[in-house]
Amino acid sequence: MKVLVATSGHRPDDDRIYYKEIVTLLNADHEVTLVTRNQPHFDPGKQGFRHVDIASGRFGGIGRGLLDLAASWRPHVVMIHEFTLLPVGARIRKRWGTPLVYDVHEPNTQLWDLVSTKPRWATKLFNGGLDRFERHYLRQVDHVLSTSPFISPRYSERGLPTTLVPNFPRLPAPAPAGERESLVVYQGQVSLQRGLPQLIQAFAGVLLEQPTARLELIGPPDVPGTAARLRAILEKHGLQQNAALRDRIPHPAVLERLMQATVGIVPSTDHPFFRAAVPIKLFEYMLCGCAVVASDLPAIRHFAQDAALLVPPGDVAALAGAIASLLGDSDKREALAARGRELVETTCNWQQVEPILLATLEALA
Repeated sequence: MKVLVATSGHRPDDDRIYYKEIVTLLNADHEVTLVTRNQPHFDPGKQGFRHVDIASGRFGGIGRGLLDLAASWRPHVVMIHEFTLLPVGARIRKRWGTPLVYDVHEPNTQLWDLVSTKPRWATKLFNGGLDRFERHYLRQVDHVLSTSPFISPRYSERGLPTTLVPNFPRLPAPAPAGERESLVVYQGQVSLQRGLPQLIQAFAGVLLEQPTARLELIGPPDVPGTAARLRAILEKHGLQQNAALRDRIPHPAVLERLMQATVGIVPSTDHPFFRAAVPIKLFEYMLCGCAVVASDLPAIRHFAQDAALLVPPGDVAALAGAIASLLGDSDKREALAARGRELVETTCNWQQVEPILLATLEALA
């Protein structure tokens, strides 16, 4: 089977699901051509893989490139990872009858609500246009892959075959890196909307009970200026010596750092986007033996069950109390970490997802 995979905006290894899907296909002796836009550095080191990066300041460049590749290579399946690629995916399907798979990682309309800086009326107008755009091209989609059971109904209720492919981490975990530090970690996109101001405020309260604790925020800022604003909040609370911001680091280095940490945090705010999204950091914390504190939101609650301390989203006092309770009670912390590790090892891991992904794509080819 030959699979043409395309992403127009994300890093190929962003959130690791692109990487995992591609490696799964290659390990099953399928051929994969990945098309990216301005993302030249990606190679899983597997036979049967080709990466075509289109250096273009305009979106149309990747569309023309995909059409040319489809014409010359004739893939058996096309997988697209953003709604902006729906028009070119639909053209390929109409011209050559190639099945089109729409791999949906995030609730698109809620995402624009989350990040938009426009007035409410303008955001609502834009989202209406986005919804109509997507609905129009969904008529050319053969199958939808969704990372969340709270995203799937948007497509299955419209009559589209939809398969749940959660973005779980791969086993095994990296080897422990020695004795754990009194370290609280957030890793992922660094954004004001993801509850990081509240986490910083909560950590100031944690230090009143656990003065040797440290906080690290690891990941790329979502927009310019985010890191500066978070550093200002750290300074406001006098946390310069006890907290640090670290930009994007390679994924293996992230896991190594988590193996040294004590507590992993998912401080998401109560927004429709986070109610539906399933953060991979939740499972990576568990995989690496961190005790988890997370916002009590539907998607997180659905998967975490009793393997995390869940607190009301945005409740600074509850967040501080949960973190401090784990730092101060090693038995409680280790028991929670053990439940999380068991959940990932038995259920929430990529090895459980691979057969579902492969069966879905092979049935379409």
